[in-house]
Amino acid sequence: MNLAKLRGALAEKGMTQRELAEKLNLSTKAVNEKLNGKVKITVDEAAAMSKILKLENPNAIFFD
Repeated sequence: MNLAKLRGALAEKGMTQRELAEKLNLSTKAVNEKLNGKVKITVDEAAAMSKILKLENPNAIFFD
């Protein structure tokens, strides 16, 4: 998993961790921990993030 690319995609879309957390129905702390590699991102969360961030190539981020 390439968390730097994921954080970059978040910044590119102009979305904050708080906004992403709201869309995922998670706490901001939980999203922060996931984006910093402290907690694993589930397959369902990866799919939701891909859709929310409209990622063109999610495999490059989640299966790097």
